[in-house]
Amino acid sequence: MRIASAVHRPRGLLTGLATLLLFGAAAVAGAEETLIDPTTAPRQLIVESLSAAPTPGSNAGGAALALAVEFELTAAMLTAQGRAILDIVAPLMNDPALLAATFIVEGHTDASGAAQHNVTLSQRRAESVRDYLAAHGVAKARLSTAGYGSARPLPGLSPADGRNRRVTLVREF
Repeated sequence: MRIASAVHRPRGLLTGLATLLLFGAAAVAGAEETLIDPTTAPRQLIVESLSAAPTPGSNAGGAALALAVEFELTAAMLTAQGRAILDIVAPLMNDPALLAATFIVEGHTDASGAAQHNVTLSQRRAESVRDYLAAHGVAKARLSTAGYGSARPLPGLSPADGRNRRVTLVREF
């Protein structure tokens, strides 16, 4: 994993400053990911990355932001940290370069717990993020949701790794 120079690593698994994985279509196929701290990353870097169209001829979707958004334990209620990170992301999604863009809010969990519970929980968490973003100015019609449970771990991580607990915003093209 490549880490941008202006990034501060979080102090714990999902504690400290929330982090943001920013990756384009190539990363979905296993390319490097760039870990960005959205509290210090230049706004333009995030907007340009989400604005980038997929490589012609690729079968990958659009650009994506994997957010380390915290929720209450085994619940879909956002913590103060989770709300703070979404407070940064919501205005970025309303940048003029992204106003016509639509996104899928994907919920992911690690493999702890029952598989069906994780799918349901990840869906509820994706809906919670969608609703929070909509309440903070992002048109709800631009946001759809999907819950994947532990079925899509981050590249190189085992499904049980807690770093798989995330919400990903995927731009649709």
